[in-house]
Amino acid sequence: MPNEFAHLRSVLESRMGSKAKREFIQVLRLLEKFPEATAATVVSDAIHLGAPGFDAVKQLILCHIEKHPPRLDLGTLPC
Repeated sequence: MPNEFAHLRSVLESRMGSKAKREFIQVLRLLEKFPEATAATVVSDAIHLGAPGFDAVKQLILCHIEKHPPRLDLGTLPC
């Protein structure tokens, strides 16, 4: 598994505590439908955007595949 996923897991654990495991598993489940390389790229993008979570990763991966820019509202994320 690419290093991006390990980095995502550590970021989620530091931000979400006990809920991080469920969130990380949801992200991993995206690998059932999308190529690993695409998912790794998108996970890295989500971390750099400050939106490391399932919803953001899913939105970014769909935008990546459909080739249009993401429209993430980062204003609702906790600091």
